[in-house]
Amino acid sequence: MVVLVLAPVLAAGCAHGSAISTSQGPTAGAPGTGTSGGAPTTAVVAVVNAELVVTYPVGPPQHTRPSPTASCPSAARCSVRGLPFGHEPRRYQLVAVRRLTCAPGRSHGDYADATAACRSAHQFVELLRRPHLDCKCLQSADFSARATGELAGAHINLGLSGCAVCGLGKAAIHDVATLTPG
Repeated sequence: MVVLVLAPVLAAGCAHGSAISTSQGPTAGAPGTGTSGGAPTTAVVAVVNAELVVTYPVGPPQHTRPSPTASCPSAARCSVRGLPFGHEPRRYQLVAVRRLTCAPGRSHGDYADATAACRSAHQFVELLRRPHLDCKCLQSADFSARATGELAGAHINLGLSGCAVCGLGKAAIHDVATLTPG
């Protein structure tokens, strides 16, 4: 299932890079960030306070305007967006929006397992803070998956594209798949 979720994103040409922007946040010594000989160690990532909005494309762009409910993943809210500049003829993208509130012992939102989604968001931020391969991805005019909001007291704006996981390993691929189901 992970391959199916990321396949449209990877095919889109690694849209918008693997940038993370934060104003402050968890430190490198936070849970789930240990290494052993350069390889990530497996650790349970604690749920931290967060308020996130995750947006991501559902399926490939279409030349005709799709119905916003036709393929919308369960529990998500979907809308149809026209793709920006450079697309002739005009193309449309079905976009899912999910909200996620994280707090120890009381996570909730538009996810079947909100606690797992919260852990994935926190772990993905920590993975992005580690040194990793710079994939030199090309920009794409297609809609790119993003998570925005507050995580552990820091404002975040995360790219969740295939390019964002480049060089971060299987844990990052799993984290993005958890945040962008469907």
